[in-house]
Amino acid sequence: VSDSDERTKLRKTWELDQFNLFASDLNEVFSDFGLNVHLTPNGFIPKQDKKIVEEIFTPVLNVLSDEKWREVNKLLFEAFSEFRENSPQGYSGCVTHTVSAIQAFLQILVYGKTGTGDISKLIVQAQKEKLIPNDMFTKEIFKTVESVMMRERQTTGDAHPKKDYASEKNAKLILNIAMIFIQHCLV
Repeated sequence: VSDSDERTKLRKTWELDQFNLFASDLNEVFSDFGLNVHLTPNGFIPKQDKKIVEEIFTPVLNVLSDEKWREVNKLLFEAFSEFRENSPQGYSGCVTHTVSAIQAFLQILVYGKTGTGDISKLIVQAQKEKLIPNDMFTKEIFKTVESVMMRERQTTGDAHPKKDYASEKNAKLILNIAMIFIQHCLV
């Protein structure tokens, strides 16, 4: 690793640390005024329990701040934006973008770029290549996570004709599942 690469990495780490200090102060103000948003490196996310934000969202979004994950970040940013609309249409868009972010995450993990591949096949491929955990517990969890996400996207997301619109609760569940999935794979 060259000195230039090392300096760039240190600068990005410092910038992220400075941002996190600013965000911490701003989020305290948001909390004092009862605002239902939380500032992260990927923009504003729905207000969550402090422990969920600190132990799941923030570490995952920090890891995803790497240029490698730009497409995933764009989709998550769109998901968070849709969620903030506080409407059935926005929640359905949030579900769709969140599931697409997981698909993009797996495509980049397996192929180095976005393109093709269903989530279930990408999970199997990533496990075969030892890119994500492959123990029995993880296999069962991933199967369940994928099933929940696909079912929710199919019934309430924008990717297919909807049977119903997503609720705030549905959208938040899918966002949380996605963050936990990514965290288990990377962090």
